[in-house]
Amino acid sequence: MMIDEGRDNIFRRHEVLAGSVWAALEEWEKKKVIRPNIKNKSERSNAVTTIRADGYDLTSLRQWLRDNAGVELGIGIGFSGSKFLDGKAVCRIAHMGHLNPVMILGVLGAIE
Repeated sequence: MMIDEGRDNIFRRHEVLAGSVWAALEEWEKKKVIRPNIKNKSERSNAVTTIRADGYDLTSLRQWLRDNAGVELGIGIGFSGSKFLDGKAVCRIAHMGHLNPVMILGVLGAIE
């Protein structure tokens, strides 16, 4: 599959999918709860985006997504302390690998 798609197309697809996640985060950030961990887009990864909800436990959101939408968000790795509720205020959305725009839009719609 990767040979057929081609390296440049794979990297471009990951860039587009990341941009979709970042656009959703920009809207969610306006509600002052969920925000990207890395503010500067030029410093973010096109593979995965870490989202933060400082002071809010995202466990119930992650559980609901898993149980009702079949979506598994990654846990927050390396985030400790009360600000991050020992990692419960952080999760990750992957946008690399065998994914397409419809899949990412499904994840974003389920989160919304």
